[in-house]
Amino acid sequence: MKKTILIFLVGLSMYNCKAQIISIEEANTYFLSEDQGIPDQVTAIKDTNNKLDEFLGLWTLDYNSKHYELTITKFESTLVDIPHDILLVRHKVTDENNLILDDTTSLPNDSASIMDGRFFLNDNETYLLSYTGPNTKCGQFGDVIIYIDNASLNGNQMIFHLDPGLDIINSNNCTEPLTFPFPKDTFLTFTKQ
Repeated sequence: MKKTILIFLVGLSMYNCKAQIISIEEANTYFLSEDQGIPDQVTAIKDTNNKLDEFLGLWTLDYNSKHYELTITKFESTLVDIPHDILLVRHKVTDENNLILDDTTSLPNDSASIMDGRFFLNDNETYLLSYTGPNTKCGQFGDVIIYIDNASLNGNQMIFHLDPGLDIINSNNCTEPLTFPFPKDTFLTFTKQ
């Protein structure tokens, strides 16, 4: 019986040495490195330091006769079979008459129209997300960066910037002008509600 327990404990300790959870900050060093991928022993990438929490909640902005709302939540996604904590950003855009122009607030987490997080950039403050609109073949996609402006209003303001994609996959079907729900190449300042 003692021998069976000893074998079990040795096996368990060997498994625990192989399994490893790393923080999203540590994972960034691998994401941003050209030479390294995520090590094989990593079994999960978690927000162990609650770095994503400052982004969570409802953020609003009134800009150019439009009202913008961002609802940011934390989600466990899968990155090459590794559970990975990321941010999801749903948005709602209305005009001055409260007419809904664009709304992803009721879409499921796996919808391509939900902005989904990737990782923090080199400064570990600026977070990168992917934006995909309904007309991706004509270039309605891009990168979004967000960061909290801790110097103003005690961190209750967030900078948002949409950098549109440059590629058109099938220009033969692109007859209408390309639009985005957010101003392109403009730094917007959202306020936390």
